[in-house]
Amino acid sequence: MKTQETATQNIVQQLIESIREEETQRIANPEVIEMLSIPQCCQIVQGVSQSTIRILAKTGKLPFIRSGRGEHGKILIRKSDLLAYFGG
Repeated sequence: MKTQETATQNIVQQLIESIREEETQRIANPEVIEMLSIPQCCQIVQGVSQSTIRILAKTGKLPFIRSGRGEHGKILIRKSDLLAYFGG
């Protein structure tokens, strides 16, 4: 019985250490969000014009953020959103 308890304790300890290690790695390496300019979007999705990307962004079909001030700021689109929209 004691060997089974010891084995169970060892497994639990290994799981705890594994969870702590994963948590440490997650904190040390946060997920990177890659943002693309409109020309970069066109390079990734070949055959799509900058005008099309702008229309998709302005009509709300493609989420974006604007860096800079007002309507003259650069439009930035998350790469994952771009690929999801075009089925990539």
